[in-house]
Amino acid sequence: MLAMIMEEPSLAAAKLSLRRICYGASPIAPALLERAMARFGRVFAQTYGQAESPMVITCLKPEEHDRIGSCGRPFFLAEVAVFDDEDKPLKPGEKGEIVVRGPQLMARYWNRPEATAAAFRNGWLHTGDIGTMDEDGFFYILDRKNDMLISGGYNVYPREVEDVLLGCEGVVEAAVIGLPDEKWGDRVHAVVAGRAGLDPEAMLAACRAKLANYKCPKDIEVWPALPKSAAGKILRREVRDRVMAHTKRQAVG
Repeated sequence: MLAMIMEEPSLAAAKLSLRRICYGASPIAPALLERAMARFGRVFAQTYGQAESPMVITCLKPEEHDRIGSCGRPFFLAEVAVFDDEDKPLKPGEKGEIVVRGPQLMARYWNRPEATAAAFRNGWLHTGDIGTMDEDGFFYILDRKNDMLISGGYNVYPREVEDVLLGCEGVVEAAVIGLPDEKWGDRVHAVVAGRAGLDPEAMLAACRAKLANYKCPKDIEVWPALPKSAAGKILRREVRDRVMAHTKRQAVG
């Protein structure tokens, strides 16, 4: 929604007085946040939560928005950490799964004991989000654990690539997916939507300038819009299914 507002031609001349803009549900692209703060001021506040821990894992206050890319520090109710694959706490700067515990957590998944046991190992809710914590206790979400791609043996977090694409002029939505590749395992593929006349070659050049070669998309498609959930989250899995279905039709044709 914010990306579409920033594309509105009349915004530059509009007279606005906003005390607070709150955002959440999914990470915001740093380039978009910087543009929005330049227009609206430091009035933004971010909350990070899940249905299992409703809206209360971390919060990034307006005065903390110099840490662009962070989802903030824990709410007073929540204890938050980063664990490795063996459920051991990691040091600041190390990448792992964000976990949380506290009285705000749900009791269980309804009639799903195995899923409950997997999510609440050792008394911590495992969020499924990969991230880090810095020395000051601010958390940073890199991506969903299940969305990570492995290309040529290297980990690729789709969100990192999407943030670069969303920094390109006219791009409002972006989704990065992995397509099967016999040589690389996952072939990085991007789908974007936004202003008319988007140039995939210019976007590829921007990626090559800011990302390691193995993270750069091999191809970029431009769609009128990307599929989203009722909460406005882009559905990467549905994007991938559509791309795969189209690829199969081309192969048959």
